[in-house]
Amino acid sequence: MMPDFGRELDDWSRKLSELLDWAADNRTNETELREDANGIVAPAVADLYDLSLGSMSAERAPARGSRRSYDKLYGGVVVEWEWGGEGRRRGGAEQALDYLELVRSDIGDDDAFTAVVCDGSYWGFLAIDPGSSQLGIFESDLKPYERFEWHINSPSACRRFLELVGSHRKVPLTDRQLASSFGPSSSSARTVIAMLSESLVGRVQDDRTDTLYREWRRSLDVAYGDLDSVAGELAEVLREAYDLRVDRSVGEYLFSVHTYFALVARLLV
Repeated sequence: MMPDFGRELDDWSRKLSELLDWAADNRTNETELREDANGIVAPAVADLYDLSLGSMSAERAPARGSRRSYDKLYGGVVVEWEWGGEGRRRGGAEQALDYLELVRSDIGDDDAFTAVVCDGSYWGFLAIDPGSSQLGIFESDLKPYERFEWHINSPSACRRFLELVGSHRKVPLTDRQLASSFGPSSSSARTVIAMLSESLVGRVQDDRTDTLYREWRRSLDVAYGDLDSVAGELAEVLREAYDLRVDRSVGEYLFSVHTYFALVARLLV
């Protein structure tokens, strides 16, 4: 990782720890605690991992016939926010495991995701996964609360949480998540399309890239008109939308855009 990453992670961990200490003394319910925490977690995730919390978080409505839902999903980390001391933490641990089962069921993966419980004063990190095939005969009878490692709130506990969010980025496969991760405004689209545009600069006549481009051109000339233009509104829109640093023709820009979305479609299929 970058040399400054550790310091940045420590800074965000300290800020989150201080915020939770304040919330534990001044707030009165888990909703206020959760919203306070989100105010730190969102910019931390953006700064540390270049991720939008909106693209990797979710609240799940209860399934049909069920009264249960999970509080917050940060990428692959199910978080149960609680309020009210050890008794509520014990209940939170049971709920967190129920929610973990729900989210795993949503994506059809019994090993994905992990669970965390937090009441502002303590963090609980899932240590013994009831869904794991590695459970021993003694561990299988543990109560939900006993499956978590409990740590008093501190910068080190908050660091562990932020590291979990960064290392567990799997999310449910929904149209909103796909659009956020791979759509026209995503960082993935801008990065890959810029790379494709720059790679076209190095093509030579009749090599494979040039041949594919000319074949593509023949099918698009009628629809788009003059694809050789470097100036014009369409070229400017594409340069701005995808942060393109090379001055190339509209045709090359569009070829890069079409190639990117063709790749995304193939990967999804």
